[in-house]
Amino acid sequence: MEGSAIGGALLEQLAGVGFGGGSGVQHSAGLTLATTHHGELKALKYEHPGGIFENAAVEFDEVALAPTYRLLWGVPGRSRALQIAERFGLEAEVVADARAALGERRVTLEVGSGAGRQLPGRRAAHFDAQ
Repeated sequence: MEGSAIGGALLEQLAGVGFGGGSGVQHSAGLTLATTHHGELKALKYEHPGGIFENAAVEFDEVALAPTYRLLWGVPGRSRALQIAERFGLEAEVVADARAALGERRVTLEVGSGAGRQLPGRRAAHFDAQ
């Protein structure tokens, strides 16, 4: 939780919408790109109106368990760590324990967000890996 709080405060400062730590000084860095698996940071898009923040994800082939390198603009991405761990042979008991640790307390934008597919009206860009 502390990591996402620091990340959120930093991104808000860079965007010029942060609290300024009580100093009243606003900073703005212009365009900033950040990657994260923290749902709280993905939610910044919805907490600040006016397009200050945006989400994007790299499309993921669920069958091949590999990225397609197609950028899905407006879609928050999600981790596939447990699926990939299973694919690479991590003990089933370890993966099951990890899933249990996530449990119901895990609240992110990943569930029901349409992550992994392009939403209507969203732009997609394709980047080929060289």
